[in-house]
Amino acid sequence: MMNYRYYDFSSSFTLKLINLIMSRFWIIILVSIVVLSGCKKDKTPEEGLYSNGVFVINEGNYGSDNGSVSFHYSNGDSVSNDIFSRTNNFLLGDVVQSMSLHNNRGYICVNVSGKVEVVDPQTMESLGTINDVPNPRYFLGINNSKAYVSSWDYYGSSEVSVIDLDRMEKTASITTSMNRPEKMFLLGGKAYIPNKNDATIVVINTAEDVIEEVIATPPGPSQMVLDEEGKIWVLCGGKTVYNPDWTVNETESMAASIIRLDPSTTTILEVNTFPTINRIPSNLSINPAGNKLFYLESGQVMEKAINTVGLSNTPTIESSNFTSPYGLGINPADGTLYVADDLGFTGSGVVYRYQLDGTLLGDFQVGIGPTDFVFVD
Repeated sequence: MMNYRYYDFSSSFTLKLINLIMSRFWIIILVSIVVLSGCKKDKTPEEGLYSNGVFVINEGNYGSDNGSVSFHYSNGDSVSNDIFSRTNNFLLGDVVQSMSLHNNRGYICVNVSGKVEVVDPQTMESLGTINDVPNPRYFLGINNSKAYVSSWDYYGSSEVSVIDLDRMEKTASITTSMNRPEKMFLLGGKAYIPNKNDATIVVINTAEDVIEEVIATPPGPSQMVLDEEGKIWVLCGGKTVYNPDWTVNETESMAASIIRLDPSTTTILEVNTFPTINRIPSNLSINPAGNKLFYLESGQVMEKAINTVGLSNTPTIESSNFTSPYGLGINPADGTLYVADDLGFTGSGVVYRYQLDGTLLGDFQVGIGPTDFVFVD
């Protein structure tokens, strides 16, 4: 015979026991709600929501799949590294060259791996991969459904790939007049493409993907910015010729220069040539006002006002501040200047933040070989 135990819920002891259990139950529920709501409100960089900051592109070591992307928030010291690999559980690839934002998507050119990774820039979640693009270097969005990708290798092959963004596929190649095309520029429905291994800028009609004009420049054009007057400034890296014993042939080598181009007439308005072949500029940038150029040269940050003739010999930021500066960018929202120091590719790099007058604001650690910046609101 089964015995049953009966409880008298009307007793004082039983009521106190029930009240105690229920009070603790609701305390647990309330604490859980507060904790969960707090987590939802204040997401960390590891959980996504990459906004109001800068993506830092880290090349990684050549021959290794350790290229990466970091993110730093503008309003604090928070930095999150290797965000692509941690989000997607696979390595980004070998030599991450650059990243561009277009139509709420991010396009990451992974040079040696021969691909363009497409991501959601707010979460870094992979949306797909564009293959069959040889050694991609830079992405240029043309319209909602089309883009160009410049690419070349050290064996002489060069092209601009035409990309169908809806299908994430390469549909055509523009090879005529291409000789190591670099960072491209879109203005008035035309793509301006500098050829680093040549002395030309190719102008493409983007509606028909045909070359309209080839502009002769000093040797080594590679980077371009637009100033407040609608003129294009082009950094030309010059030309270095070597003797059979690998010493520099100073007679045949040509110095670098920074030129100003009028896109309405495709004429060169101004040529600023560096005095010696040993002065090699890189990483041309412009301030938010569009009236002052900044660039790296001999491990220093230099500047030039667009309305002055000639080049300065006085650095804005001295070389003693860096080990091996490799990248430079300026936040268009607040004018903060970022300098990437690769520290010789021996480990994690460092990014320094400055005011445009050279005042140091701080620094933060990133991946191997930081080289490029992409700013987001």
